[in-house]
Amino acid sequence: MVRAAGSSTRRLVDAALAPYDPVAPRKECPTAAAVLASVAAGIAPAVVGSLDAASWIRTGRVAAVAVADLTLSRPLQVAWPKGGRPPDLAGELLAIALAHARRHATTGRNGWDPPGQR
Repeated sequence: MVRAAGSSTRRLVDAALAPYDPVAPRKECPTAAAVLASVAAGIAPAVVGSLDAASWIRTGRVAAVAVADLTLSRPLQVAWPKGGRPPDLAGELLAIALAHARRHATTGRNGWDPPGQR
């Protein structure tokens, strides 16, 4: 199960698995919700973003599986009007993201643990 070609999740997974000569995906889905619904239906396992999967994991519709020695991450881009400062809430979000990035840089982990594995 994979997102459609061109999605950031798909590019991330393709790059991470490229050295292992992966098999072709069983199914491509246009959205993370479609991927998760297919996983819940038992079609195949998949990789999706932690935020997309959180409620599905929390409600038991799918399970998170830890993979040793593999960290998947993608860059976060921040934008605000030229010449200005980020609005207060955006500034807070940026501070949280930077703290998360620093934690990741020092621990080698992505900072997110599936529910029940903390």
